[in-house]
Amino acid sequence: MSGTTTGTTAGTTSESIYAAKPWLAQLTDAQRAPMDPPATLLHALKNAVNRAPDHPALAYFDGRLTYRETDELSDSVAGHLAAKGLRHGDRVAVMLQNSPHFVIALLGAWKAGAVVVPLNPMYKSAEVGHALGDAEATALVCSDRAWEAYLRETAEDSPVRIVLTACELDLQTRNDTRVLNFERAAAASDADDLVTVARLGLPAPADRELTATDVALISYTSGTSGTPKGAMNVHGGIMYNAERQRTGHPIAEGSAYFALAPLLPHHRHGL
Repeated sequence: MSGTTTGTTAGTTSESIYAAKPWLAQLTDAQRAPMDPPATLLHALKNAVNRAPDHPALAYFDGRLTYRETDELSDSVAGHLAAKGLRHGDRVAVMLQNSPHFVIALLGAWKAGAVVVPLNPMYKSAEVGHALGDAEATALVCSDRAWEAYLRETAEDSPVRIVLTACELDLQTRNDTRVLNFERAAAASDADDLVTVARLGLPAPADRELTATDVALISYTSGTSGTPKGAMNVHGGIMYNAERQRTGHPIAEGSAYFALAPLLPHHRHGL
């Protein structure tokens, strides 16, 4: 009887502590304030383009892309994907390191109405193959080196039928990439170059509008206790997280975010 009484008392005490939400005292007024974020990061991008079109959106070594340029480049990628037959709701796997290519591919896929499947660029062939098949990925965006090394063979046994490759030496001027680009174009005849496609000036399809409840990402778990499983994340949740980070921290307008961790949408609060 005494054990039951103690347990009830402890439970009641614990519940009363959590009911008081003492952690709220650690938050600032800005962090507690209600928010009304845009429906998706695409809507936030359009707002940024309208507000400051020539402000740098992405910094990559000595290269810079403004909000307007980022918007236009991703428009063209979306137009290319749609022209290749990508439909609303199709999955686009993006397997890239931290670079503007990741952002352009992500935004372009969303503008085409697709769901993005971000893949760890350290994945081996079997891990990539599982994710491509499980997510039923229609398109793959990856580095040109990974495509040549092993992803071409991996993709042969997957639903992938649209491929874009990217070179991390592009979009900055520290290195002369003319020879590399020529060799890549000759070698990857079964894939299109992401930056080349982005610079075609294609319009994004006009009938692929996304809402806060649409699935934005299918992120695969680490698989420590079994086969990796795809977790669905909706646009509204990603946008809420980004907006809370933007409004909840005293960071001045125009400040830069350093993407040290693997680049995923919730790190790009500047959008």
